[in-house]
Amino acid sequence: ESASVTFDDQSVQNGTEEVTVASANYTLADGSEGDYVVVMHVVNDDGSISSPVGASSDQTGSASDITVDLNDTSAAFEDGDALDTLTENTTLRAMLHETSNDSAFGPSLGLATDDADITVTPRSPLEGAAGDFDTDGNGDIDIGELGDAGTAFAQGDLTIAELGAVGQQFAS
Repeated sequence: ESASVTFDDQSVQNGTEEVTVASANYTLADGSEGDYVVVMHVVNDDGSISSPVGASSDQTGSASDITVDLNDTSAAFEDGDALDTLTENTTLRAMLHETSNDSAFGPSLGLATDDADITVTPRSPLEGAAGDFDTDGNGDIDIGELGDAGTAFAQGDLTIAELGAVGQQFAS
């Protein structure tokens, strides 16, 4: 069997409740796709890890752009271990676990882990799409943030009206 996970450093706005794992894969010894969840832990200053603070939905085989909910209220986080929101810079460890019928997730899949530095940026005072692209939270759209909105529009992730709102904020 083989298992792997790629969890890239990322910047999120203060109060964000989820992070994105770039990719993960679990293949059983017979070559078939395995079922797993991506479980998130905080990496402490001494290198140890916390109890689980979030988990993805069930995944099978190879997956990409996996959302991990840090505000999970399922039975796995009964003791309030979930992070709720990200409010300060932290290092998180993504770890693959087998799925389980008896609990939220089963045992970990060996060395299938990856750490990422999560940088928390201020929440923008701007509303809507302009606020989403004001990544430094300063209330102004700069040329880089406008470029990010243009890229999102080109990829179909932003409507022309939303791009217009970001452009208007840039021009003001």
